[in-house]
Amino acid sequence: MATLIVREAKSRSPFRLPHMICLNGRPLGVLGKIGKEALKPQLKSVPAQANIALPAGRYTVRIQSMIKWISSTIELDVSETQPAVVEFDHKEFWWDLLFLGDIIAWIVQLFVTFDNPWNIVYEVVSNGAFLIWLIHQFRIRNKYFSFKVLKDE
Repeated sequence: MATLIVREAKSRSPFRLPHMICLNGRPLGVLGKIGKEALKPQLKSVPAQANIALPAGRYTVRIQSMIKWISSTIELDVSETQPAVVEFDHKEFWWDLLFLGDIIAWIVQLFVTFDNPWNIVYEVVSNGAFLIWLIHQFRIRNKYFSFKVLKDE
């Protein structure tokens, strides 16, 4: 039997969400911590990894976020001689940081009211940033993760 290793790259963000692994269009399972374990701080956690035993051949691996429409796909050959190692990373760190800043500003705005004209300026900038982030996420929804096939693992 050949081995396929799917591994999450070292993340820059302190929170890691679980991801679903699909092989040739069929879900295999969830990679990462779920439930209460996902909410605990993971400051020095080891990246999640799945070891999959399967016959040698060509496979399509899809990593899907828990948000169903965000995913990425890669095709690769798995041989009997050495394990195929696929490392994936979410490449939208700066965009997600923009969204997080916008959400924090929105929460602050719930408790603090700005005088005119600053409330209008805030609404235009905040809603504009959110719209740009949403359009960007929709455009890249099928190529959200970047893949790296590692050799000699």
